[in-house]
Amino acid sequence: MVREFDQPNGNGPVSPAITVVVPTLAAGETLTECIEALQKQSFSDFEVVVVDNSGKGLVRGGGLVKVIANEKNVGFGAAINQAFRQSNAPFLAALNDDATPHREWLEALLKGIESRRDVGSDSPAMDGWTRPVC
Repeated sequence: MVREFDQPNGNGPVSPAITVVVPTLAAGETLTECIEALQKQSFSDFEVVVVDNSGKGLVRGGGLVKVIANEKNVGFGAAINQAFRQSNAPFLAALNDDATPHREWLEALLKGIESRRDVGSDSPAMDGWTRPVC
């Protein structure tokens, strides 16, 4: 897949292509399942930023996962904005911590948004709960 978003200095595509933001309050088993599903994505040029709103430092980063640890719950929207400000990716995907994305979720989202340069937002739908449709 060829991305058209190049670095301002002309040195090729920006990497990662996508920052996936996962705000969490409980940082429980569903977050673990969410991260495991992200690790199995068919598209690999992305990073994951988990925003820990627990105020207790419950999330540990490493590998694919970066962590922003808040001292208190700042809310879903503010958590997304925190990750956005730290991201260099041309695309940002928000995911609830209790969601288990389909293996082709990111690939379908990117394909959808890149096919329409006049569109600023893309959202997946589920077709029979078996595959993402954008």
